[in-house]
Amino acid sequence: MSTLEMLVTRVAALEPVNAAAVTSGPALAATHALPPVAEPAQAHRFSELMEAVHVRDSAASTAISHPSAVSEFVSAQDRSFNELASSVDTFEHEAPHLNMQEMTAHMINLQYRVTQAMIKVEVGVGFAQGGKGAVQNLMKSQ
Repeated sequence: MSTLEMLVTRVAALEPVNAAAVTSGPALAATHALPPVAEPAQAHRFSELMEAVHVRDSAASTAISHPSAVSEFVSAQDRSFNELASSVDTFEHEAPHLNMQEMTAHMINLQYRVTQAMIKVEVGVGFAQGGKGAVQNLMKSQ
């Protein structure tokens, strides 16, 4: 499952909020129990391991050749999707404590960012398909 699909699935899985059922304090916390949060030490260790793998992989790829424009584009897309996934996680944990106006503002912001990400993916796919077609035509001509 790609990062975009995972993001869209996670945003779609968020339950709608019933304005009449929204309360504050312990009643809200009791009705919307949050999933367990990872210990900060575990989260830090996981981040270090992921960074070490990324550094090792990028060092191996640069030893072979310099990064191409496509690989830089893909890396930028990955960073963007990771930031978006982080925003969804943050929203998921903050949602029970937001009032309706804040919830609406955050949802609109997330929808806007997901839409931007999807547009970038579609543009990238269009360029890739165009490049593929150009290479195929070139090969046919020879």
